[in-house]
Amino acid sequence: MPLGDAFCLPDLATGLSLPKGLFKAVGLWTPYEELMGRQTPTDPALRDIGGIILDSVVMACHTPSCCDPPYAPGDRVKLLVNQPGGAQGLTVGIGGTVLCCNPDDAVAPVLVSWDDWTGGGNDDKLCQTRPGMYRPDSAWWMACTEIKHVVKADLCDKPEFRRFLPQTIEPDKHLKISGMIYNSGGAKSGSFFVDIYLSKDTTLTADDYRLTRVSMDLDAGASIQLSWLDVLPDTIPAGTYYVGWVIDPDNKVAEDDETNNMVVIQPDTLTVTK
Repeated sequence: MPLGDAFCLPDLATGLSLPKGLFKAVGLWTPYEELMGRQTPTDPALRDIGGIILDSVVMACHTPSCCDPPYAPGDRVKLLVNQPGGAQGLTVGIGGTVLCCNPDDAVAPVLVSWDDWTGGGNDDKLCQTRPGMYRPDSAWWMACTEIKHVVKADLCDKPEFRRFLPQTIEPDKHLKISGMIYNSGGAKSGSFFVDIYLSKDTTLTADDYRLTRVSMDLDAGASIQLSWLDVLPDTIPAGTYYVGWVIDPDNKVAEDDETNNMVVIQPDTLTVTK
């Protein structure tokens, strides 16, 4: 509290529950006694007012920590919120690697290097221990509630790379489909397949038209291009189709999230003519 300011705290006999252990008062209105009409809070009505005010300005002291459970350098994490702290381009689901912790920071104690993100910095001066090598534009300080540990692999794709050309085609003409497959998780995936489909709806199944099957293997945090260029089979009837792919259709990979393996490019559709 600033020296010289006048404060008149309510009578603690009102039954107000205070935090256990050390605590500090912040944001007290100054001078506090003016709020009370320069009266002592012995009147029951004033006690109620004082209790509400005091309850709103008393907070527990910060206990230094690296979150619970704690994060350590090298841990793989996944982002739970979009654009934390105004970080443009950081979106839910992206994976990253913990660089260090500053346990004295009550707001954002964990520095993370995010996979393939270039909107950050290298502000690691507050790290307890100096981090290893990392891209200097990939790091961002994170709150404990904005990230989670991820131990298993997690196969998905990067939406910004989804595309196909042309949008109208005849059988036996060339069709190009491309994307980017990404392991945002914390472990190497091992071998898996990606099946590319044409479908009449946005749910891809074995009853749809499979164009190809591609084999892949990704380290944690790694990405690989998905690309198919070939003539469209003449067995596909004329009509309008969605283009997409299924990652790990045989469920060989144990993943952190099994719900993000089906991808359909939208809103674009492919028109097959005869």
